[in-house]
Amino acid sequence: MARSQGPVEVAYRRADTQEILASVSAQGLEPSPEGLAVLDEVVDGTLTTTRARERALDR
Repeated sequence: MARSQGPVEVAYRRADTQEILASVSAQGLEPSPEGLAVLDEVVDGTLTTTRARERALDR
């Protein structure tokens, strides 16, 4: 596993992610479906932020 997947940790990551997405949306921006899928993997703990960054840079 990339990260701890306890329900509390996942809930905190999900809340943080929702707050970030709301901020981005308020600026008139929306992530791509692929970007949202990556965020879901990070929230679920199956992908580290380091690996998510590497995947984005590999595009």
